[in-house]
Amino acid sequence: MKAMQTAIANNWQKLSASIGVSTTALLAPVVASASDLTDVTKNAGGSMMNYITIGVIVAGVLGAAIGILMHASGIQLLSQMGTKRILVGIGAIVGMLMLGAFIGWIIGVMNGAGGSMTWQWPF
Repeated sequence: MKAMQTAIANNWQKLSASIGVSTTALLAPVVASASDLTDVTKNAGGSMMNYITIGVIVAGVLGAAIGILMHASGIQLLSQMGTKRILVGIGAIVGMLMLGAFIGWIIGVMNGAGGSMTWQWPF
């Protein structure tokens, strides 16, 4: 029994040592420069903003189209709900475009102050 416990303890030490060496070897090449990280975050943020903009515009157009169909039905309750959908859909589109203009203004101010961040509309 004592021999088995000793064997398990020895194997456990070897296993933990090999895990430590392999983990260190895996983590060593992960070190990146700050400029690479800056470029990656700029690109990721720009593409996320593009996806959000396109999604909000598509959802706003679909909501407004459904609202127009509801408004055209002639039923008073659906007409009132359709008017609300139209306003919410158009408001979402206008709000997203205003947010994009505001972000563009901030980026312009940053570039005017010596920064180097760019962003373009996805369409």
